[in-house]
Amino acid sequence: FEYAADGAENLELDLQAARAPSRGRRLIYTSNGYRPRFETERTVLTSGPANSVLRLGMVYGGSGGGTIVSLFASAHRSRQLPYLRDAAENRWSLIHLDDLAELYARVVATPASGVFDAVDGHPLTVRRTFERVGPVWDVPASMQSDLAVNSVLDPHTIEVMHRDVALHSTHAQEIGWSPRYRTFDEGAAAAYAQWRAQ
Repeated sequence: FEYAADGAENLELDLQAARAPSRGRRLIYTSNGYRPRFETERTVLTSGPANSVLRLGMVYGGSGGGTIVSLFASAHRSRQLPYLRDAAENRWSLIHLDDLAELYARVVATPASGVFDAVDGHPLTVRRTFERVGPVWDVPASMQSDLAVNSVLDPHTIEVMHRDVALHSTHAQEIGWSPRYRTFDEGAAAAYAQWRAQ
């Protein structure tokens, strides 16, 4: 992905890149569960029978960034974790970075093709995700006004909060992959420890 400073994805660049590889070469395209990427996914899948698409859930863990790291930072900075009433029941699909790496390796090592949802398979609501992040910082997670949320969370996290994406890893499990962290409940503390160790 290429993101602008405001978090917008450069979808046109992805589409151009997907058309570039020569026929006969295998392409594994990193996507997500958001409808604007589906055109590029179709381009990848129709340009070669061995091509694959990995639809990433919300990646957490390791030393990188992302929405979960943004929540850790917001909780640390503000000592609270507010979320929006109208987004509380939206679902997020998550995956730990280590599990994602293993899925990439598995897809590369097999002749499998098609769409693979790179997620732990247990989507959580925004409310539940915030309620899981809050305790690792010992801060409250609560439903609050737009003004309160905007004063604590970054614009990209607020935008993502409005997305409802529930993915399941059935096809990935069919090629012998299963996540070590089966839910974010299991992986949140480890991700927090990795983030703190930076």
